[in-house]
Amino acid sequence: MGRLEFSPQILSLAQLPHVQIAAKAADVPPEYKAVQEAAKRFLIAAIFTATDKSDHEMLYYMLANPENKVITEALRVIGVALKHKGKIEIEEFKYIDDILGDLEQVPSFNRNKAMYLFIEKMAEAFREVEAPEIPLTKEELREIVREEVKAALEEYIERLSTVKEKPYLVR
Repeated sequence: MGRLEFSPQILSLAQLPHVQIAAKAADVPPEYKAVQEAAKRFLIAAIFTATDKSDHEMLYYMLANPENKVITEALRVIGVALKHKGKIEIEEFKYIDDILGDLEQVPSFNRNKAMYLFIEKMAEAFREVEAPEIPLTKEELREIVREEVKAALEEYIERLSTVKEKPYLVR
């Protein structure tokens, strides 16, 4: 398995001035803020997709209510995870799933479908690249050098012992 890096979509979003300013204010790389911006779009799209059109108006007013912190809290979880860990782990997605439970007051809202769609879209924010070779530690490198030097010395001593005449000893 390779390592993950940001998709071109996230990298281009990170170049926007408002993302740059927000990243500088939060003291994080612009790519992290770009992931948060994309996550907001993905989450809202997933929430509305997982709800019947007949309940969209109710959902809209529920999300627009200043007391409802579903989107804000989910983005906070993602931002904190990126800032402190540099990645979003399963615990964060579980917490976001719990947060989405607040929207189950909307009759046709399907939390499982919303989470599935959100995770699918978040997966598009990253791409897998070949994993580079793991760099050696200083101690591992020293051990390899010791073994190579030892093998080279043993080979040299063996070659010297096979020579019958030792021209360098002739006076």
